[in-house]
Amino acid sequence: MEAPKAEDRAIVERRIDELKKKIESKRAAKPPPPAEPQPKPAETTTPVAPPPEPVKAAPVPEPTPPPPAPAPAAATEAPASSDRGAGRKLLAYTVGGAGIAAIGVGVVTSILAVSKKNDAGCADDGRCPTPAAVDTLNSARSMGNIATVAFAVGMAAVATGVVLYLTAPRGTEVRAAIAPGAGTLSIVGAF
Repeated sequence: MEAPKAEDRAIVERRIDELKKKIESKRAAKPPPPAEPQPKPAETTTPVAPPPEPVKAAPVPEPTPPPPAPAPAAATEAPASSDRGAGRKLLAYTVGGAGIAAIGVGVVTSILAVSKKNDAGCADDGRCPTPAAVDTLNSARSMGNIATVAFAVGMAAVATGVVLYLTAPRGTEVRAAIAPGAGTLSIVGAF
């Protein structure tokens, strides 16, 4: 085989020599391979004394049962089912209460209207001595109308509250109680 003839051959050969030196220096810098493992020392046996005789323990007495739990002061009671008509009864109380308040407003306004009519000093046929008395009489009539409407609305609301209360579904009352006892748990119910 013939060597190649290139103009930069000398440069390439120098570079190859440099790389070979680098490789040799890296190989020399590596730590030496680990030495071969040492053979294990021969195993020796030591005579072992026979196990000692087991010690017999005294019998363990059976555990005593815990003292009985004290009786509960009061059993925890919780309704097992809610009253189905509770919402309607609450509405009945609310509407009835508003009706009673409206009746109160009607009564008070009615008393004020009668008092104002008497202060006007007008005759029963509606003839008044002065124009100011006419204004007072008209104001008394307006207050009387307001009293009538408030009283009527109040009576209607009270009647509605009574109807709501009486038509509310009755829930069957179910009560359950849990009472711990001596080693037991009691569940008591009333239907």
